[in-house]
Amino acid sequence: KQWYQRRVAITAGHTRVAALGALAYLTSDNRICKCIMNIGSFEEVVMETVLLEDQGIRHRLLVILQNMLASDKEIAEKIINTQIFECLLALQMGMGTQGGVMKDLLNNCMAAAKHWGLIQSNPGDYVYTAPQEPSS
Repeated sequence: KQWYQRRVAITAGHTRVAALGALAYLTSDNRICKCIMNIGSFEEVVMETVLLEDQGIRHRLLVILQNMLASDKEIAEKIINTQIFECLLALQMGMGTQGGVMKDLLNNCMAAAKHWGLIQSNPGDYVYTAPQEPSS
């Protein structure tokens, strides 16, 4: 029985990594990003997944978020207005001066949000900037 439970847990982990890898690939398409944003449980799933300690899973999730933030201003704004962005900030602060791929992905997420004018960088941190209403 223990062998079976361990086997199911390993298989579930591999399946999750494979599914996130496929989704990371698919999010290079703006249309897919828009479809994902229409999934009601998107924020909840991301929040549960980002808390996992598995670096492979976290890496794939960050690629997905990086792609989505870079894809479209409207998508980026929706993500910025959720707890997902707060979690990204916490992850970035937790990495401190560490380098590596994860730090690069987090920096790319912040750069995409900054590109759309949704955040502005201050020395050492990022601040959310409310979208400006077009003047007539």
